Amino acid sequence: MQQKSKPRILMVSSRRIPTPLSAGFAIRMFNTSKALAETFDLDLLCMDTGGAQQLDVKAFAGVFNRVYTFSFPTARYLVNAMGGLISDEPFQVKTFQFEAVRRWLLVHQHDYDLIVANNVRVADLVRGLDVPVVVDLVDAISLNYQRALATARGPWRMLYGLEKERLLRYEVATVNRFPCSLVVSEVDRQYLLAHGADPDRLTTIPVGVQEHVVRRAAYLGPEENSLVFLGKMSYHPNRDAVIYFAREVFPRLREQVRDLTFYIVGGNPPREVKALAMQPGIVVTGFVEDPYGYMERAKVVIAPVRFGAGIQNKVLEGMALRKAVVTSSVGAEGIGGVDGRDFLVADEPRAVAQAVMRCLEDGDLRQRMGGHGRRLIEQKFTWSTIDMRLRQSVESLLGIRSLEARV
Repeated sequence: MQQKSKPRILMVSSRRIPTPLSAGFAIRMFNTSKALAETFDLDLLCMDTGGAQQLDVKAFAGVFNRVYTFSFPTARYLVNAMGGLISDEPFQVKTFQFEAVRRWLLVHQHDYDLIVANNVRVADLVRGLDVPVVVDLVDAISLNYQRALATARGPWRMLYGLEKERLLRYEVATVNRFPCSLVVSEVDRQYLLAHGADPDRLTTIPVGVQEHVVRRAAYLGPEENSLVFLGKMSYHPNRDAVIYFAREVFPRLREQVRDLTFYIVGGNPPREVKALAMQPGIVVTGFVEDPYGYMERAKVVIAPVRFGAGIQNKVLEGMALRKAVVTSSVGAEGIGGVDGRDFLVADEPRAVAQAVMRCLEDGDLRQRMGGHGRRLIEQKFTWSTIDMRLRQSVESLLGIRSLEARV
């Protein structure tokens, strides 16, 4: 008897092949694609500025059967974005409105049983198709921008002020237009529901910690008198967090612990982040092959993010590595952890410094928090746990029984 072919899914991304896996969107897209590839045949359509690298394509061997890349010069993206000046659509959406991509989707849509659009940026490209579409919003970007206004200055403040209302309208309209949309955090979901999104069309599927991080053996070596922030430094909330911490919190700590070191770990640090290395005790590493080694050796992992949305991967990764984590109210959102048990939460500079000092001075506290945080990750934030929920959502949309229930 001939075996029935698997349903086919096309993943549509606004970015090039999403490697290396340092950004939150890349981690989520890789792992959701890997999960779906166990049940479905997957292809990828993506956009970039100069062609996908073969190394990147090889990273997805066994995940995507085919990769379709549309390359456009940087100037084209900028010209598209400027269309937002004479439109009520968000700049982010206008940037990725390429007619060639839209035509390809119209022609090839029936090659697939389902299309998954990664991020609201590509929602316009998949509008009005005849096949079911899932939009993975990831975060409510409008919530991120609303929060960013409190500290943003100069052109960032102008951008966030102009974009937040347009994004909110567009995100809500996207949820209400397509049969299923996803976000990583219940906080983001409730924010969009409060502004008119259909609750039956919006599902929370959290982000998980990468498998190789969860599998790392518990670190048994000596801890250094150090703090670590891990994140992609070109991302504005990360840049703001390390500058804020370096200027307003770290000097208070160095007054008490003279040999304390603050490691800023992550690729693409801009000039103002690199300049922080001039401050005594601060090291800006740039990209490193094994950032988790820095986290394991540190006494405290910090995530003092002042704005953002979704779930902070850096917090989850610190917890997965059994580290004491000090974060902000924004950084703790969506995780469901308990302040004082799974991590410490503080927002004002003096309170942040006090929370960090508690961890530096109390090894038992660090050990207890590390153990509780690790258990929470194992219960809620491994991809093996999340994968099943994702596949069930997709299978329900396609009207097929879960493979786990088939004989």
